[in-house]
Amino acid sequence: MNLGRKEIEEYGCFYFKGMENKFHHHRVFDRKDNSLLNWNTIQQDHEEILRNGILQFKNNKAIPWKDAILSNSPGVYLLYKNTDILYIGEGISLSGRYAMHVGQTRMSVLRRKIATRKLGFSLKTKQELGYDTSKDSKRSFLSNLEDVEVSKYLDDCTLKFMEVDFGRLELESQLIHLFKPELNSKNNN
Repeated sequence: MNLGRKEIEEYGCFYFKGMENKFHHHRVFDRKDNSLLNWNTIQQDHEEILRNGILQFKNNKAIPWKDAILSNSPGVYLLYKNTDILYIGEGISLSGRYAMHVGQTRMSVLRRKIATRKLGFSLKTKQELGYDTSKDSKRSFLSNLEDVEVSKYLDDCTLKFMEVDFGRLELESQLIHLFKPELNSKNNN
């Protein structure tokens, strides 16, 4: 399969008995005309589709992070600091993914990477933050002051995004390969 892996997975999570997950409902499968679902054509033309997606993405205008108002649609996004691309991500809901990155660090890989790689903070366990009764031993927390610093860092960033109904995982992968953003490297956090 060349294009659409994530969407097929989401389709299965939503529609097959025993795997229902309403979060993974995907609008591409609700289309009446099925124009996006000509599977053979999509697979045959996947390289051209991805090239066009990259070109369209390059032409999209960057907006300030703190002013972003994103749709509930699936898509891909790029985070910039000045002119450097720091991070590329995808999500079934752009607004949901943005909300996750605006929230507490524990739930956001982007926030954890900014904290550790850009700001030099160390991730902590709940016990290290004073929650003596917590059994959560994962190092994925920051102090409240450190979380505020991560938010300030993000507020100085800009964002490009694009709604992508089909092939967002593959477009994200191609953009990461093309731009090699610092915070998308696979090591740590």
